[in-house]
This record gives sequence, structure tokens and C-alpha cells, in this order.
Amino acid sequence: MVSAKKFLKKTAKAAAAVSTLGGSVVVEKATKKALKRVRRDKGPERRRGISSFEDAEVEALRSVHQWGYRDARLTARGADGGVDISSKKLAVQVKRLSTGKVGSPMIQKIYGAAHPKQPVFFAYQRSQNSRPYSDRGVAEARRLGVALFGLLPDGTPVAYNSEAKKVRAHTRRLR
Repeated sequence: MVSAKKFLKKTAKAAAAVSTLGGSVVVEKATKKALKRVRRDKGPERRRGISSFEDAEVEALRSVHQWGYRDARLTARGADGGVDISSKKLAVQVKRLSTGKVGSPMIQKIYGAAHPKQPVFFAYQRSQNSRPYSDRGVAEARRLGVALFGLLPDGTPVAYNSEAKKVRAHTRRLR
């Protein structure tokens, strides 16, 4: 399978909009050559892992799609206010920090950029036992109603607060 970084570079030339639908990678307006390089992914049991911020964004997008937010798309790079994934109901920021933890300033930034959508924050965590959020960041997210998720190295999302559990439960409401 092509890494997310290489995939995004190759499809960016074709002005592609990348999304994952039903566990498969879909490229709109991409060249046939780029489409041939992408293989069907069967879902969470075949997660590749996270080695770059692009991989983290793709894994977060895959999770959001699996929870029923099918209109979610990666946003273009640039002045997007920190929103990496956008849908009608969600505004998602994804961080893969090499050092430190996500604190209240980053939580406040996605809250301000998301209005009126539900703000969601995904942060990469190095292991099951590590926490990607500071205590102040968690308290600020609780106060503002921001859903917090951790992304394990294999791409599995971990809910960190009640807002995150509500976002994840969206799938059950659709059935």
C-alpha cells in the first residue's frame, strides 16, 4: 500500500480531494495512474500505522467516516484556522507532536475555528499508557465541549472525554 504522504503528494498534482468511504480510499478528479496505486483497505484490522502528520490525518478521517460522518473531507493546507477535517457537523484538528502535550491554547483554537460545528481534536499518543493532553487542556475541553481523541501508533482512536464518546456514538444513531 502507498503511504499516505506519498499518496497525498501524487494526488495533489491532480487537485484531488481525498476521503475514505467504507474503509476504502477514494480520490475525486484524480488521474487513473494515481487511482491504480491505491489498494482497497478493509478497515481497522488493516491499519498501517502513523509515521507522519499526513498518516495521522488519514487515520483520523478513516475513524470519522466509520462513525457515520460520510461527508467529512481533508481540508486544503494553508490558512484553515487549524481545521484539518471538515464535515457538516464536525470540525477536526489533528496533531502529531514530537514533544510536549496538547494544552488549552490549542483546544481554544479549534473551538474558535469550529463554530458552529462540533469541535473535535485528535492527538497522536506514543503508547496506550501515554496521555497526549495536559490536565489544563482536558479541563478546557470539558468547559468548551471539545471532543478529545488520542491516536495510538496503529491508528486506533481512543476517546478521552464524554464529548468524544458522543461523537463516536453517532454510528449507533444512524442505524
